[in-house]
Amino acid sequence: MKSLVYITILLFSISTLAQKPMNKKMNPDFTPEQHAELQSKQLTLALDLTEKQQKEVKALQLERAKENKVNRELRQTRRDKGERPSQDELYALRTKNLDAQVAHQESMKKILTDDQYEEWKELKKERMQRMEKRKHSKKMHHNKTNQSKGSKRF
Repeated sequence: MKSLVYITILLFSISTLAQKPMNKKMNPDFTPEQHAELQSKQLTLALDLTEKQQKEVKALQLERAKENKVNRELRQTRRDKGERPSQDELYALRTKNLDAQVAHQESMKKILTDDQYEEWKELKKERMQRMEKRKHSKKMHHNKTNQSKGSKRF
């Protein structure tokens, strides 16, 4: 009987060790050049870009990937220090981000044909919907875990 309990515990511990950790990143930490290359290839497949368009899109994506990396590192250093941005800083960051998005969209409009641009906007819209859906499901999961950990109401 004892050996059966030991075997059960051993099998359970092996199976839990074999599972992937839930909080690990699924995406490796790509360089900005790798991000730009992957994104331009994805757009090439989705929009059937010409060689000239591929080069222009890759250059635009590279610039954007470098900016994103710098911003990500700044956020991480602030987070590590335990600092939170003020209301004015948040407003400035969001305004800067929206300005960058508008500039990116204008650049894409110049690079792409009208049909490609419309398709790109549709792809962008679908990606945003998927992100919102994921964000919503994470929030729901987070709320359920907090409710189960919290005190029981009578």
